[in-house]
Amino acid sequence: MSDNFAELKEQLRHGDDQAAVALLSEFGPRVLSAVRRRLGRQLRTKFDSDDFVQAVWASFFAHDGGLTRFESADALVAFLVGVASNKVAAEGRALKTAKRDPDRETRTVSDESDTSSENTPSQFAVANELWSAMLSRLSPGQRAMVELRLAGHTHVEIAERLGVTERTVRRLFKRLQRQVGPE
Repeated sequence: MSDNFAELKEQLRHGDDQAAVALLSEFGPRVLSAVRRRLGRQLRTKFDSDDFVQAVWASFFAHDGGLTRFESADALVAFLVGVASNKVAAEGRALKTAKRDPDRETRTVSDESDTSSENTPSQFAVANELWSAMLSRLSPGQRAMVELRLAGHTHVEIAERLGVTERTVRRLFKRLQRQVGPE
């Protein structure tokens, strides 16, 4: 590897993109392995290993000199593993600060055992689908009755506005109530 490493260093020094690809494919798995060894269970739920690997390579290529400052492939591996370790440790420390402490996180969506009256986005989606399906089965006059009722009009006002009897309006809402049923 030392001959190949010296050749790789020279190619990178001249800006050879294929050499950069070779560097990533040769040493990338070692960096990934180092990240995964240091990434605890709590961090794994929040971060992807590949994000740390990319951050390691970004740091490596951001510094002038890059590969030229390493005498051997082993020295490069030791450096990359150290950078990976530092990045994972820094993120772990950041999570422990009071602002980002995972033990202080709160739930935003209530679970089924919660007695909270807040609805989840999926419950709103289901309700919207049911509402649309119900309205699509109504005649234009019946939809007008529902819209007026939603606007706060009484059965009497709806009947007067639409030129129907109050009994017709009440029957529609009783029928709709039976279709929907109690909660």
